[in-house]
Amino acid sequence: MAHLPADILQMIFDEVEKDLPFRLDRRRPVYGARRETGRSISLVCRAWRAGGTAIRWRFHDIDFTSRTADRDVQHLLSHRGAASSVRSLFLSWGAASLNTLDGPDRDVLELLRKLRNLETLRFHNAPRDLLQDLADDDARLLFLKLRDLAVNNTPARGFGGNLAATETASSIRCALRLKRLSITADALVDMDDDEPEPSQRLLEEVDLDIRGDGRAVTDLTDTALRCADRASLTSLTVKNVPFSASFCASIGGFRNLRQLVLIWPTDDAFACSAPHILVATRNLHQLQSVALLYPNLPSYVYPASNLSEIVFATIPPTVRAACITLASDYGSATRGALSSFFNDRPVDSPLEELVVFSSQSTRCFRKADQNGRRVWRDAGGLEAVTAFEAEHIKQLRASLLSPD
Repeated sequence: MAHLPADILQMIFDEVEKDLPFRLDRRRPVYGARRETGRSISLVCRAWRAGGTAIRWRFHDIDFTSRTADRDVQHLLSHRGAASSVRSLFLSWGAASLNTLDGPDRDVLELLRKLRNLETLRFHNAPRDLLQDLADDDARLLFLKLRDLAVNNTPARGFGGNLAATETASSIRCALRLKRLSITADALVDMDDDEPEPSQRLLEEVDLDIRGDGRAVTDLTDTALRCADRASLTSLTVKNVPFSASFCASIGGFRNLRQLVLIWPTDDAFACSAPHILVATRNLHQLQSVALLYPNLPSYVYPASNLSEIVFATIPPTVRAACITLASDYGSATRGALSSFFNDRPVDSPLEELVVFSSQSTRCFRKADQNGRRVWRDAGGLEAVTAFEAEHIKQLRASLLSPD
């Protein structure tokens, strides 16, 4: 074993890794399996130790509510081989933890400076002190290979978990080659007059779920979008659409956008924004799919029929797939408001699939051939959706049901 060529050894290690599970929603079993497998490989012989170390540390999770957190941090700080193996790091704190760095998490910044090969970094309930330290102008903290950055500060964390535009802009500035950005947080009004100018990155995917005061939500959303290069962004998800002219103008500037998902907190917020969104998407000729969603709750502001007309009018004419919210009495492919929409839309229009959320169900409608012509048919429920990933549809529906 010790005398096998390096390329053969690497093929063996690659095959071992392919059999290991990797799911972000089940981190503990995943990291446990990698830890045990990597340790077993490392014990075979000295030649296998490097391969086992890489498997052991390539995807790692440090939970600062655990007694092993300090041990993991200190091991990475003192072992260069382990630190250089880390490609994906998930740092999590408990919802009830303090707002300041204390105990084993005090060395997090020093650890991040040593992880030069990091490609994915995810924070969960990070203390605001850490995010503020990231905002410092520290030339040593530059992630040259980071592609995926996620910040998730849950509302249960309280005031200490709030995120301001300053920390967002500065964190992105540290990642020179960032491709994917995800932020889930309560927003904080930024009182800092020295807010740094956002540094544009060649972002391809942006996913924002920002709650809180209207001005804070607008500031944080605008800051994140200003960090995205207008020509590179292809997928944008905003799960709490701010009502601002700058937001609509930003959407209109992403000329290569292919997927757009917008979720409003209320139906009247959607109705007020819809005309501006329609104007903003008019020149997005690369747009392939769009989701226009809001909670389907009884409203005394807009009758269901009026809302349906607004939804239909807001669907860009160039998309191939759309996911929308309609009232429960929207009808079917052959009657009601939905039938009128299908009849009014040209048969040769690009739209091929329409997913409808109501308070009672999720239905998928798709074009089909009948006697030599194209007609709309009810294809079924969630299992029939092809234009959107089923898991993505479930997450979007869950977002509509989650409290503010």
